[in-house]
Amino acid sequence: MHNAAREMVFVAEQGVMADKNRLDPTWQEMLNHATCKVNEAEEERLRGEREHQRVSRLCQQAEARVQALQKTLRRAIGQSRPYFELKAQFSQILEEHKAKVTELEQQVAQAKTRYSVGSV
Repeated sequence: MHNAAREMVFVAEQGVMADKNRLDPTWQEMLNHATCKVNEAEEERLRGEREHQRVSRLCQQAEARVQALQKTLRRAIGQSRPYFELKAQFSQILEEHKAKVTELEQQVAQAKTRYSVGSV
């Protein structure tokens, strides 16, 4: 956007300079408009740069906090690791059992349907 606005300024300047004897208000208006666009693009770029710096600073602070917590809680993390590994294993087993129960319930429902249709 900034480059396009600068190109518009260049074209407008060329138009203003083409007729050196008189100042055409149309070219002057175009030059003013293009200059405003360049200024807006520059302001937008600076806002984006400041926002990027702010977010980068926040990310660095968060990363430093994570590192500090890992350092202070290293022992607790190590001691709790077996618990979470077992929890993951048992959660997997539970999901498998739930799937098996659901499958058996469907088979029972089908058997009941076949029985009721056969006895009629």
